[in-house]
Amino acid sequence: MVTSSYAAVLDLDEGEFVDKTYTEKDWAPFTLESAIAPGKMPGYVYSASKAFAEKAAWDYADKNGLLLSTLCPPMIYGAPLQPVSTSPSGTRSAIG
Repeated sequence: MVTSSYAAVLDLDEGEFVDKTYTEKDWAPFTLESAIAPGKMPGYVYSASKAFAEKAAWDYADKNGLLLSTLCPPMIYGAPLQPVSTSPSGTRSAIG
């Protein structure tokens, strides 16, 4: 089981939450070159990285005869794994 991300299937040029049912055929449509092109928003790089990582997991599973399931949640709720501190402005930050 791999926890992937909604970002791995998301086409940011279509919008973040479009009225669409995603399937195993949907992937973020980025190449490395398009994701790191000057002026691209950081979300493009993140989305591409999640798609590349999940595709690598599927390739590994296929080459090694493994069964694989992935989950692509759009949001994860719960306590953060990193320490959370409060900034001087009173907002909470996982960075510290």
